[in-house]
Amino acid sequence: MKVVRTIVGLAALSYEKLEDLWEQKNHQQGTTRVNRYLKPKAPKPVLYQIPACFACSRIRRTLKSKNLSVEFKDASRFESYRNELVRGGGKLDVPCLNYIDEQGKTHWVYEPKAIIEKLQKLAA
Repeated sequence: MKVVRTIVGLAALSYEKLEDLWEQKNHQQGTTRVNRYLKPKAPKPVLYQIPACFACSRIRRTLKSKNLSVEFKDASRFESYRNELVRGGGKLDVPCLNYIDEQGKTHWVYEPKAIIEKLQKLAA
């Protein structure tokens, strides 16, 4: 099962890289994209992720299609990010969204659908 997950994750990562190349080509031809930013007073949300994770890839594609901005932290590459994830969220699991609401309360969201919904609400 782990082999299948790895293959699917790598396929999703390859697809994402191809999308980036296509977007660069279109951008060079004069296509411009308008970025939407989060509310000015809200700190930027942080997405803890692993590049070859299928769920993480799905969230990155959604972010790109909706022109949403977050800070990415690669939990597979940096031990300090893994430690932040365990200390703050209580478990080492990706994808994970860390954001601070208007009252200054820190939230950790682990479910991909909930992450996408929360990012869309934060950007609105």
